[in-house]
Amino acid sequence: HWWWKLHFVWERVQAMQGYSGFALFLEEDNYVLPDFFHLYKLMLEFRKTSCSDCDMLALGNHNGLSDFSNMSNKVSTSGWLSTKHNIGMAISREVYYKLMGCSNDFCTYDDYNWDWTVQHLSGTCISKPLKVLVAQGSRVLHTGDCGLHQKDQCRPEWAFKRVEERLRMAKEGLFPQSL
Repeated sequence: HWWWKLHFVWERVQAMQGYSGFALFLEEDNYVLPDFFHLYKLMLEFRKTSCSDCDMLALGNHNGLSDFSNMSNKVSTSGWLSTKHNIGMAISREVYYKLMGCSNDFCTYDDYNWDWTVQHLSGTCISKPLKVLVAQGSRVLHTGDCGLHQKDQCRPEWAFKRVEERLRMAKEGLFPQSL
């Protein structure tokens, strides 16, 4: 379904026709922080001035909000790692075309998860490994309680309560002036 979603966004969504910037991909069990779009704009500007060879943006990570106030205005770069960069991901049309050039490899790679397949393609079918600009203070929380892989014990109110608690602790680190 991820491959279909990627293709649909870039080829079928009318508003995306002629657009070459970044498209953000979120999943049904992702919660975005209040300054998500603010940080996205800061990361785009940072990429333009300091990391023009960055292929993707990762606005989330799996560290939750630990040490958020110290990390909220920090970014780093890395090669694509499926276990780290598959949440709050943004890709450009250029990267979409690189991936589409690998459609046969993508569809025949024997793996269940799209993110591991992208990691396989990075540096094999795609000649240069994909470089990611990563937010150190995650702006996307993975609630994990309800969604495609978790149907039993689905209690959205529990997930929401945990998110509210995390947001209270992270409040002072939101909306940094710069990166």
